[in-house]
Amino acid sequence: LRMRRLQGVVDAAFQQGISLQTQVEIDPSEPLPRLIANLEHFAGLVLHDESLPQGALLALHGRGLPMVAINCYLDTGYCARIHVNSRLGAGDAVGHLLNLGHRRIALIVGDAARVSMRERLQGYRDAHAAHEVPVDASLIVLEPRGWPQEAARAARRLMQLADRPTAIFTASDYRALGVLEALRQEGLRVPDDVSVVGFDDICEAEQAEPPLTTVANPLYASGRLALQMVQE
Repeated sequence: LRMRRLQGVVDAAFQQGISLQTQVEIDPSEPLPRLIANLEHFAGLVLHDESLPQGALLALHGRGLPMVAINCYLDTGYCARIHVNSRLGAGDAVGHLLNLGHRRIALIVGDAARVSMRERLQGYRDAHAAHEVPVDASLIVLEPRGWPQEAARAARRLMQLADRPTAIFTASDYRALGVLEALRQEGLRVPDDVSVVGFDDICEAEQAEPPLTTVANPLYASGRLALQMVQE
């Protein structure tokens, strides 16, 4: 995911003739004054996730360094940010499944400490509420690491329920790929026996068998926009 965002930044910089240093390594344990000194010679920063301590961000902001954060949940008073509405995307995905007639939809979601994962969980709940379908807590599986093999194990457990789900929504495509493999090994057909929807629209989603239905995350576009915002 980061590489697609980075490609958007790189392409925009090339087209505008901007000198770019990518993937600056940050050591959170480094003393704050040294960390700030290492970054002050830049004209602006594009941040991905929570890549800098808040103290460093505030200090750099105080020195007038333009900063734009992608997928960060920061105080917008000192750092502009680009935020994908994960709650809306998840709600649309689950709403799609509900419109198809599914009433037992499982969710495999990541660490609740991450705001994007909490938003996707809330979108799942929003769609159920909008369709007046109760949420069954036994169908919600927290799988924090995002590995396909972990999601595959979660899918097998869900399929062992007495009243198993007819659809599975995962909070990322990597999880969904694991689910597809688990269902294939169980002899279940997608979407004939179980529907599966992912989130992010990674390249592997289209190459999956069958091709994965997924929520498109504008990764490349957010990278281009971030550089444009820094320049402005």
